[in-house]
Amino acid sequence: MAIANSAAEPVAALTPAQRHELEEAGRRAKKIRRAATVAAFNGWSMAILAVLSAPFAIGSLVGLVIAAGLGALAWNELRGRSRLLQFDPLAPALLGWNQLGLLALVSGYCVWQILTTLFGGSAIAAEIQANPELRELLGSGEEFEAFLRPRVVMFYGLVIALSVAAQGVNAWYYFSRRKHVEAYLRETP
Repeated sequence: MAIANSAAEPVAALTPAQRHELEEAGRRAKKIRRAATVAAFNGWSMAILAVLSAPFAIGSLVGLVIAAGLGALAWNELRGRSRLLQFDPLAPALLGWNQLGLLALVSGYCVWQILTTLFGGSAIAAEIQANPELRELLGSGEEFEAFLRPRVVMFYGLVIALSVAAQGVNAWYYFSRRKHVEAYLRETP
């Protein structure tokens, strides 16, 4: 009986000042929660891409590096999100550096593809030599390679440029959240 009576006792309501302080804390946390939402989207996107790239890792060292790198970056992004929601002032830097790591991974892959296209053994020419019906359709492998080579370089160059813009903006955004976390910790009782 005593337990039921103590549970039924009314709890004092928040004072208007306490309600105001609670609302202000929520307002101050808004930019931090928004950054955590961005980190969740980025982290889960990288995780999905890591899983989708895993089948290409079979028998390919480059594919394995990409899949493992994306997986590690996804894990780190989600870890940074968690720390951000705990108002860790170091979390924005972790997330910013993670975006720069993603930029390095994407750029490294693109440079690898460009170098392979320019200086590597010609997979297309070898395929045309092995299949005479392709020679009739495409002509000599050298002609097709001459057509394809600049387009491959332009494509991967464009991917690098877009990645610099996207990951650069994302990294800047995360790095700029530190002042909001510090302000929240300083101003919120």
